[in-house]
Amino acid sequence: MNFADCLQAAVAAGELDPERAKLAQDRWRTLADRYESEGSSAADARQRAADDVVEGMTKAIQRKRHMTVRQLQVLQKNQARYSKADAAFRITRRLDGL
Repeated sequence: MNFADCLQAAVAAGELDPERAKLAQDRWRTLADRYESEGSSAADARQRAADDVVEGMTKAIQRKRHMTVRQLQVLQKNQARYSKADAAFRITRRLDGL
């Protein structure tokens, strides 16, 4: 099974977005052509390109996951901070009403 077939199988299984698969396949072809023009055999160029595309996609997913987790952490801190401020405001309003 070649890289394109693996991508299509992942799309069919719902594990990969079709648009992302198309981008990965285009990137794979570009890299494979470049590696082959640099002197690698066709098989080595395809394998190296596939490895590089998978590594790049993995790193991009990890960066996105890290950013999302960080945003959630900041959101939780802000919610905790504002809920304390809101509670203090309500207590102050009650005391002012006395």
